[in-house]
Amino acid sequence: MVTSISAPAASAQKPPTPVAESLLVCNYYQVARYSSRGRRASTPPQPAVDALMALSRAMVALTVRSLNELGTDVTLTQYRTLIVLASQGPQRTADLAREVSVRPSTVSRMCDRLVARGLVRRQPDDTDRRVVWVALTDAGKDLVGQAMTLRRQLLSDLVAATGVPDAETFAATAERLATIAGELPDPMWWNQWQRSTDLTRTHSDQKAA
Repeated sequence: MVTSISAPAASAQKPPTPVAESLLVCNYYQVARYSSRGRRASTPPQPAVDALMALSRAMVALTVRSLNELGTDVTLTQYRTLIVLASQGPQRTADLAREVSVRPSTVSRMCDRLVARGLVRRQPDDTDRRVVWVALTDAGKDLVGQAMTLRRQLLSDLVAATGVPDAETFAATAERLATIAGELPDPMWWNQWQRSTDLTRTHSDQKAA
């Protein structure tokens, strides 16, 4: 059962979340798009890549664990769709398909399932009835918030157990990875999450974009 949740309160503690977010399978599509642009400046050090590969597998496991503990049968691709809607607000079907890297017809069928579960809703555009916006419902927003909160705790336990020797350098590198992968810093992400169900502001925002 999904219950209401609030964004974490701001504190002096620097969360380790960005490195996880940049490596999760749910963000694979952002990384793939970046890699396909041919922006590799040099051959990366393989030990670092090996370590990130291992860590990425651990992050996938944490994502699945957090969803399972919430008792939801949402797939990873469906969860990625919810994440996009949480971080970027309501989307047109074509835009959502591009973000998730699937065909618009695939997104449409996936949204049918999410609508049936009460996690997203559709709304026609006010000025162009051919355009349909997809947005999180309150239940969808809460599901994403709970999954993120649970994973944050799991990551906190993981970082505490490892005893990161140079937290500042680690955090800076993690932020860099997250930015390149197209992710927002965690506090900014939660601000977007708070507004994710607001259809009234995104229609004009996305048309302007």
